Amino acid sequence: MPDKVGHCVLTHVLEVHPRIGDDFAGGTGVDFSNEGYQVSYDREEALIASRPKDEVVMCLISIPHHCPDGDGRGRVYMTTNTRTGGTWTLADSQHMCGGA
Repeated sequence: MPDKVGHCVLTHVLEVHPRIGDDFAGGTGVDFSNEGYQVSYDREEALIASRPKDEVVMCLISIPHHCPDGDGRGRVYMTTNTRTGGTWTLADSQHMCGGA
């Protein structure tokens, strides 16, 4: 995973799945081969168009400040699928650090 704002890495899609339930009406989630994860409460068409093994460029664009020790949630990544050209910007958690 990129560890500094502006840093990017190449990784691959492992799985695109609904955030909850059996369809994408409740949101979208994606797992990556570098152990990364992104999630949205919305239906993300660019994400849904991605397939397992698709190569993506994942760039860290935001790190929350003033988080409790050990709570690293809320990092935001811009991710581009190199096969489809689709791009999405999502956080690594449903909640920001210090949240539920």
